[in-house]
Amino acid sequence: MKLKYKIILSAIVCFLLSLDVSVIYFTKKTERFLYNNELKYAEQEKDFIYKSISDLINDTPNDNNKNINAIISTYNLFYKQYDVYLKCTYDSDFTNNKFGEDSKSITFAERFNVPFDNYILIYNKKLSKINEIINEQKKAFIVVNFLFGFLAAIFISVMMNRILQPLSDINESIKIIQDGNFNHRINISSKDELQDLATEYNNMAN
Repeated sequence: MKLKYKIILSAIVCFLLSLDVSVIYFTKKTERFLYNNELKYAEQEKDFIYKSISDLINDTPNDNNKNINAIISTYNLFYKQYDVYLKCTYDSDFTNNKFGEDSKSITFAERFNVPFDNYILIYNKKLSKINEIINEQKKAFIVVNFLFGFLAAIFISVMMNRILQPLSDINESIKIIQDGNFNHRINISSKDELQDLATEYNNMAN
């Protein structure tokens, strides 16, 4: 592989690697920012739902389990449209805190006050919208990655041609002089060290 293509390939690989690292970093930052906001909102929403249901079940007879479940089912039907799912459980292992979260949902468990403390409200919010945003963002970054890689390849190729073409001219001129044509001169006007090299070589040929 010629030096030109080695330099171009190395530069493109380094550029794309740095771009990928930046993309991963900002994607993670964005994901964490969206998740923290959603977590804060979900906790506020859970507190509102919990208080509303508590106010309703305080008027419910202690032995009327069906009414309590019916209230929570009614709330569940309404909040489903917002990717929120509610249910009632009697599992004594749950405590009054957030007991589960992952990349797909946020879940809270909250025990009702006495005399309904054997009931626990389960709040589960799906994070489908956040996941959709993150997936769309990743797709956009992939497109940008390829676009910048293509533009970088063109830019680096042009720059390498400007840098390496004088070296190629010097190499060809040396071969001509080696063949015995001592009247041949290297003509380079790059105004840099390569031009100085060509001038010195021409002086040596004289």
